[in-house]
Amino acid sequence: MIEDALGAHPAVQLCAAIGAPDAYAGELPVAFATLVPGASVTEEELLAFTAARVDEAPARPKSVTIIEQMPMTNVGKIYKPELRQLAACGIARAVVDQVCAGLGLDPAARPRVQAHGDSALQVLIDPQTAGPQAAALQAQLAQVLGRLPIKVQLVLQQQ
Repeated sequence: MIEDALGAHPAVQLCAAIGAPDAYAGELPVAFATLVPGASVTEEELLAFTAARVDEAPARPKSVTIIEQMPMTNVGKIYKPELRQLAACGIARAVVDQVCAGLGLDPAARPRVQAHGDSALQVLIDPQTAGPQAAALQAQLAQVLGRLPIKVQLVLQQQ
């Protein structure tokens, strides 16, 4: 349903919809798209275009992300596990940014989020750059990220 709606946009070359982790709902629909060469459209325009064509409100995507290349399997099908990882990393980065902003941390001190295996994430915290707030940062991230329906490992990096 989402893929048909998004794929109808003239600027979209390939698209896929997946469930992104959400602390409240479990998963929320999001979409990824590659553009026709030379096409120009914003993610907001694609989201509005798609939402107008999906009748059921809960099924409307919460975001559309434009990517350079769609991940594909060896037989030419869209590889959705990689898209799920991209979505999960994006959700976790937003949470990390929000917690860090609340603590007043310098953007350079923000932890890195990366995929870890097929269905988990790692959040890498550098205690030296986080300074005296490293323990508070780790505790808040554990609490907030722990609500997501994905495995998240907090790692203190030792340099």
